[in-house]
Amino acid sequence: MNLAQYFQVSVESLLPNSPIPAWLYGHLIKTTPPPCFGRDWELHQLHTLLSFVESDQKSKSVYLFGMIGAGKTLLIDTLSAYTKASGKGVINLICDRGIKPEKSVFSIAIFIEKLLHINEIKDEQQIRNKVNLVSSSTLSNLRTIQLLELPLNENQQQTLKVLSANRVRELDHMIAYDLMSYAAHKNIALITIDDIHQLSAPETRFIRLFIEREFTHPILILLAAQEKNQLITQPDWLAFAHSIALKTLNTQALNSLAKQYIESQGLCSAKYQSRIQIAIERAAGNPSFLQQLLLSSHPHLVLPEKLQHLISTMLTKMPIELTLLLKLAALIGLTFNVEQLNHFIRKKQTYSALCLIQKMLSTGLVVYKSDHFIFCHPLVWEIIKNQVNKVELNWYQREQKEVKKVSEPNLTRY
Repeated sequence: MNLAQYFQVSVESLLPNSPIPAWLYGHLIKTTPPPCFGRDWELHQLHTLLSFVESDQKSKSVYLFGMIGAGKTLLIDTLSAYTKASGKGVINLICDRGIKPEKSVFSIAIFIEKLLHINEIKDEQQIRNKVNLVSSSTLSNLRTIQLLELPLNENQQQTLKVLSANRVRELDHMIAYDLMSYAAHKNIALITIDDIHQLSAPETRFIRLFIEREFTHPILILLAAQEKNQLITQPDWLAFAHSIALKTLNTQALNSLAKQYIESQGLCSAKYQSRIQIAIERAAGNPSFLQQLLLSSHPHLVLPEKLQHLISTMLTKMPIELTLLLKLAALIGLTFNVEQLNHFIRKKQTYSALCLIQKMLSTGLVVYKSDHFIFCHPLVWEIIKNQVNKVELNWYQREQKEVKKVSEPNLTRY
């Protein structure tokens, strides 16, 4: 401002290409999302990247990751609200069916529909005309129609069938460029895809087309995930994405969140300090778990209901051997090591130890530290331990006695 006054010109004339940060449009948001307590740095990073993309006129990608309940979706919703308030277009997709029914569930076809603005069009011929208008070639047009799962005649099917795998990849790259060009033309500035750890292999391959290259279009692509399934570690195709890890919240942020949440329920937070402190201690830095615990008048006794349901569903869908291993690991303790697991795996005579342990890590319920395993959160550990039935507990206790006998020195010969 001082520099502008010195030269007696406007600030805008000194910064002709500097976009106005999206967060300055916060007062225009019709429905303000809940505050992102303790996530100021992460939100600032996202706003900075969004502004940089606009000023640089090139696409960028962000990989936002953290455990369940860490606040990924809230950050996405907040950034999306600010971006929409600034007059820019936003595409929000989620890969988890059932968590956020008001959001569009990701599939390749739905993603293309969103980018082409044809998701509201019911007439098939209009959709084909729009695809033909945007496509760079006849072949890319046919391939896009195929990806949209629209019917092709016999000749069209044969044309695509004889293409080599390399040629199909070339067409897919061309399609990605065409889609990003049209999205930029329609003023789309932000694309978010939540829960990408649930993507199928074909869906992942398609998303990579938009991440592994830089497009000359000012669009920020934000991908969010838990560290599970194929994303236990960050894959190579996300190497060029700006990574933001969501760590646990500090006590100050948790206190602010708890106060705001209690008061949003029409209660006086000062009267519930005891409940708040107990809930904060048990939540161990997880904002979602904290809110669930605050709903109970006995946070020292209960377990978060939504989390219990989620883990129960996960255990039910897992192979029996994997479910049993997680339960036995929970009986060992919050932390455990390879030797302790190997004993039980050999006794059950199931998968190889390495295979089963890898499957255990892919659940995201357990993480590996330098020399041991640990459940991703104490409440997750408690819930899994509570799933152990009497038969499994008796078997574990018998095995523990055997382990102690083997480990005890034989002193009779002395």
